[in-house]
Amino acid sequence: MYFLKSHGDKFSISDQGDIVTLVQLDREENDLYSIIVEAVDSVVPPNTAVTLVTVRVDDVNDNPPVFSPLIQTKLSAPENAASLDLGIFSATDQDTGVNALISYSLQDDFAGMFHIDSSTAKLMTNKALDRETVDNYELKIIAADSGRPSLSASLVLNITVEDVNDNPPVFPQKSYSVTVKENEPPHVILSAAATDADIGYNAIIHYTILGETSSFHVGEVSGNITTLQPLDYESHSQYTFILKAFNPGEPDLQDTANITVMVEDVNEEGPVFDKPSYYQILPDSSTAGTQVVDINATDEGKGYDEGIFYNISDGNSEGLFSLSSTTGVLVLTRDLTKQTVPQYYSLTVTATDSGLPPLSTSVKVSITVAPSNFSVPVFSEAAYQPTPLSEKTLPDTFVVHISVLYKVPVVYSIVSGDEKGYFMIDSSTGIVRTRKNLTLDDFPVTFNVRATDSSEDSIFNEVSVTVEVIDENDFPPVFPSSLLEESLKENLPATQIVQLKAQDDDKGRNGLLRYGILSEGALFSIDEETGILSSTVPFDYEEEPTEYQIVVYAEDDGIPEKKRGYCTVVIKIVDVNDCPPVFDPVAELSVNENVPVGFIVGKVTATDRDTGDNAFVVYNLTGDGGNTFEIDEIYGTIKIKNSPDYETVAKYNLTVNAINNKSAPFYQATTHVSVLVIDVNDNAPVFAQDSYSASINTVNPVGTHVITVSATDKDQVSYQSFRSMQGLKQCSACEVV
Repeated sequence: MYFLKSHGDKFSISDQGDIVTLVQLDREENDLYSIIVEAVDSVVPPNTAVTLVTVRVDDVNDNPPVFSPLIQTKLSAPENAASLDLGIFSATDQDTGVNALISYSLQDDFAGMFHIDSSTAKLMTNKALDRETVDNYELKIIAADSGRPSLSASLVLNITVEDVNDNPPVFPQKSYSVTVKENEPPHVILSAAATDADIGYNAIIHYTILGETSSFHVGEVSGNITTLQPLDYESHSQYTFILKAFNPGEPDLQDTANITVMVEDVNEEGPVFDKPSYYQILPDSSTAGTQVVDINATDEGKGYDEGIFYNISDGNSEGLFSLSSTTGVLVLTRDLTKQTVPQYYSLTVTATDSGLPPLSTSVKVSITVAPSNFSVPVFSEAAYQPTPLSEKTLPDTFVVHISVLYKVPVVYSIVSGDEKGYFMIDSSTGIVRTRKNLTLDDFPVTFNVRATDSSEDSIFNEVSVTVEVIDENDFPPVFPSSLLEESLKENLPATQIVQLKAQDDDKGRNGLLRYGILSEGALFSIDEETGILSSTVPFDYEEEPTEYQIVVYAEDDGIPEKKRGYCTVVIKIVDVNDCPPVFDPVAELSVNENVPVGFIVGKVTATDRDTGDNAFVVYNLTGDGGNTFEIDEIYGTIKIKNSPDYETVAKYNLTVNAINNKSAPFYQATTHVSVLVIDVNDNAPVFAQDSYSASINTVNPVGTHVITVSATDKDQVSYQSFRSMQGLKQCSACEVV
């Protein structure tokens, strides 16, 4: 009869000595069994014999490859770099031999962009990545063993392509043409925005003008081109300059566009009459259709009456006169009636041109109807009030034409009222002219003109002439500069920004200025009298435009028209350190024990919405793991400072701080990073005792317990087994029999 003295739970033996399995064997659990078999005969006392049967379990391919869950599957790689080493992404297989031989492949290599070594699982790029073409790849790695049938596993990597500044700004057009009407106040005439295929800081675009800069300004960030002063067609009908768009910093990537600004001529002046006023004397015997006067006006160098339309705008309530709308000829509509005293009519005639927009000017037409039997000279006006003179009127300037209706020639003279001698009159023609320069404070002056019968001094008539002198508004207000740049910190309440002062060389009311704003009136205000420009609301650098263009005007109170000067104030919102750093999510990291100093474990990234020094972030580690790990304070790369030992610490919880410490106030953010230390077989088994001793009786049967030995292994997985020095027995237990 046969008996099994060991592993009776796994095997059985028949009376014929056949050893069979009782359960399904798993090589991965135990690949070698040492079975003690005893044979006993039937005599009394029985005789026995013992033998050792070794059963080796052959492997079958029943385990697929397995990727470690600790593998980092979210990767980033810079664009434009050739042959990038993305790391080794290997799997393990519990089978042995050919069944555990793993080959690696990519489900999709994206047209040869990626390559994985079929043996080592080293993943690399074959070509330079281009973020502008593809910014993210989902790459599936297939690990297949060599068993039959082959078993496989997959690992999906998410690879983000990091942007580098490799694309210049690009204007949608290489040239722009815009038409601007002359005399318009400063305003935005063109928005020529460029685009950049990069992202983030690499896509920031600044603008500048090359060439003509005195008449135009471009927003540094917006790209909006504005006029700085009203343009004048007569002095400059076209401007050409280059607009440059560029990335700040390095490399210097840029694009340019040609800008052409055409100034459109507008109708600036109305028609000009050939006389400052018209006078006519008619006898009361005149009949319907009699021409009273031919009024002539010209417009912008054209001939008389060309493109001009005339009408009587005032003084013809009785309908006594009719005016040709095209020729300007004024005629009587009916016969005049006999008069005993002179009858005076004062008409206002308006001439309108054909321009866009149409402009009009008016002139005074004075008509006197004289009696047929008059005995003294009859003046063409009951009283003369010529057009006011400018204070800068030169000597010998025409003032007014005095005329009379009389039967014989008359002699004209100034008889009173001009005590300071400002005027002189031609005794024959009646034309009054200035004699010398005028003093504004002496006016108005009213003097009397006498018309005397040339053959009889006792026959005469007199008329009054009133002359006014005005302080002409010669100069517009002028700012020291047409462009002013100011800065304003974000988050401030309503704040005074700058005081603007314009200069007007006129005197009196012509030089009295008030200030106003043409644009952005809701966000900014200006004191009309002092010119102090202020904000009305706080600004947020991170959420709103960082640059504003405010057109400020200074307007005088001049006569006959008010004049303006302009200044464009560019207000740049200045960032303050009001945003803390914010960490991107960090997955759990892992690292093999015993890796060398300097080995990169992973990376953390914190971003700050501020700019410049306010967004400068430095990193540090605190708390657990400070002796084992260190962090690059600029880039956030976590490295090995001293090699980790799994048997000492299997997991670290790191505290990472991000601080923007270049400008106050200093903000700090904190995140926690878990780092798992992966065990490697770096420890040999150790027996509990240095030596063991036991005694046995020679009559003890085979299989009798002799002694128990034990060993331990500090590694995570038990790698130890026991083998007797004589090679009689190998087992995974520790019982010696």
